[in-house]
Amino acid sequence: MAYKATTIEELLAIMKRVQGEKTLTEFAAELDLSKQYVSNVFNRRKEPSQRLLDKLGFVRRTAYIQSPTAANQEKKK
Repeated sequence: MAYKATTIEELLAIMKRVQGEKTLTEFAAELDLSKQYVSNVFNRRKEPSQRLLDKLGFVRRTAYIQSPTAANQEKKK
């Protein structure tokens, strides 16, 4: 099944869905990552690494969006 996440919250929800009934220890072992690291990602203490994203079949894409303050300053010029 293909998943799409545009926010960290969506990615974490997908991770929970993929984890299913598995314990954190089982899920981390399945991903070949430490339980502590996966816990830190779930608790937003760490950003998902490229390795974690690869294991879940995701790629990181970065978007640059102009802030409302900068946009207002551009309009004034």
